[in-house]
Amino acid sequence: MGLLAEPHTSWSQGFKASLDQPELVGLAQRMSTWSENKGIPLRTLAVQYAFSDPRVASIPIGCRSAEEVDQVVDSALSTVGEEVWKEFHATFDGEVEALGKDAHWYYDKNESDIGND
Repeated sequence: MGLLAEPHTSWSQGFKASLDQPELVGLAQRMSTWSENKGIPLRTLAVQYAFSDPRVASIPIGCRSAEEVDQVVDSALSTVGEEVWKEFHATFDGEVEALGKDAHWYYDKNESDIGND
């Protein structure tokens, strides 16, 4: 829903403005600030993270403009170094896990039965 593409603005647009998810939005905004400080758009980390899991067969990404299509393609073609991933996980895994499995978007990257509920 655009949160990892534009965490500082996307949640205030359309129907999402009525969704009360301050913890989720705040976490995405902190992730974005962190990744921008590394010179990497959060969108790139999100796309590359999804690509890194062999259980993910497709990634539905919506674009509102040709510029967004270019940004997604650039993200897909980017490489994220192992050290960046280690630091990202060390910084944010605890916060993600603290949101709990009741979060609608959550999946356990260690479960092997994704999609088999």
